[in-house]
Formats: sequence, C-alpha cells, structure tokens
Amino acid sequence: MKCPTSGMFVAALLLATATASAQEAIRGDAGDAPARGPVALPIEHNQPARLAIGVHLINGANISEGALRQAESQVTRIYHAIGADIEWVRGAANDAQLTVVIAPHSAEQYARAPGTLGLTTSTTSERGRHGYVFADRVAVTARSSGLSISDLLGPVIAHEMGHMLLPHGHSDQGLMRAAWNANDFRLAARGWLRFTTEQGELIQARLACGQNACGPQEHITRSFAPGTR
Repeated sequence: MKCPTSGMFVAALLLATATASAQEAIRGDAGDAPARGPVALPIEHNQPARLAIGVHLINGANISEGALRQAESQVTRIYHAIGADIEWVRGAANDAQLTVVIAPHSAEQYARAPGTLGLTTSTTSERGRHGYVFADRVAVTARSSGLSISDLLGPVIAHEMGHMLLPHGHSDQGLMRAAWNANDFRLAARGWLRFTTEQGELIQARLACGQNACGPQEHITRSFAPGTR
C-alpha cells in the first residue's frame, strides 16, 4: 500500500484477531504463562564466524521488562537457527542496522485492516530499516488464542525484521507466511515457527554483503488476513 504523503510502501502482517478489548493485557508479563521455546541448540564446533544483526528495540508501549526480555529471547533463537546472531543495541539508534518500535496503538493510515499486527516501511530504492509492531493488536490476538502478549511479541518482531532483510513477498509456510492461523500461533508461542531454509540462506547472504549492497531493492507488498486474498 502506498503512503499518500511519503511515497513509501508498507508491509503489514495481517492476522486474525478477536473483538474483545485488550487494554489491560498490553503490558503483559513473562510470568503470565510458562515460557515456551525450543530446546537449547547444540554447540557448534569449527564453524565460521557467525553473522550478526544490530537491532534497536524501542518499547513505546510500556511493555513489562519481563515480557520484553522474553520477546528478545524469542527473536534471538529464531535468528540463531539460521546462523545469525542478534546484537540488541541499548545505546544510540545509529549503532543499529534495524530499528523496531513497539507502538501502543496501530497507525490507522497504514494499518486499516483490523488484523494488522505490524508493518515495515520501504521505498523503491532500498529496503526499510524501521519496523513497527502494534501492542494493542498483538494483545488482542494473543488473548483470543489463549496466549499472553509475551508469547507472540517476539515472533511478530522477527517477522517484521524478516521484511527488512528478505526480498519482496511472503512464503506459503513458516514465519513469513502472509497470514497466520491458530496452529501458527501455537507454533509461534513454542518457538517453532521459523524461517524456511531458503529464507535463512537469503538472510545470510544479505548480511554477508551488507545492508543495501545486494543488488536491486524491491518494495514490499501488503499481507492479507485469511479470506481476504
């Protein structure tokens, strides 16, 4: 969707949401639900130096510290599985390659569909480096699935980061599906919704050659919720 004032395009992850209010659930708490995640990855020996991504995460929605740390751990595990390490930038944003803002409310001019949980901006000349996740909508989706915001926040952040690192489009399976269903939510909460092998290789290549140095850039299209494509 082209922005009427900035000429940017947005990529939005549209997921099914409930209609119940979630204002009291936005802060979340890592203690609200038991931590769900994959078993520890095996120690790698004699492997080449791993690629790293500097990420600045802005907590604009006053998410609890516990939920925020759980989200960071989820993102770290997802990217570790494809051979990339996340370096969470605590200082100046200009030290980061990517920035993700957890916003308290959705930006209606960009995320008009009720199921939009996040978006990433880009132009026709380069991929975006800023992504947004809407805490109110993540909270509603989590509650409707019997989960907490801590369960879904990390996978949604990882998805939006994927839009900054991958070429145009989505996949039919895994983390970069255009629309997640109830089973995807359960997999995400347990840390089992991941990038495909091909996507992992593309992200590694992207990081290896440097941001905006991998050939022609493509703007990202909108995602659609089930039944709207």
